[in-house]
Amino acid sequence: MVTAVELGILYAIMALGVYVTFRVLEFADLTVDGSFTTGAAVAAIGIVNGHPPW
Repeated sequence: MVTAVELGILYAIMALGVYVTFRVLEFADLTVDGSFTTGAAVAAIGIVNGHPPW
């Protein structure tokens, strides 16, 4: 099972990716933000249809 520290590190790395693309490259790349929503939707549909969540 994933601990809170592991999740925090993962989210911090993703946040740095968004920061780098926005501040350094001056391009608002929101792919990371969109992938959270898409992943949640796919996981919800899979769980509702009987697939195990892991």
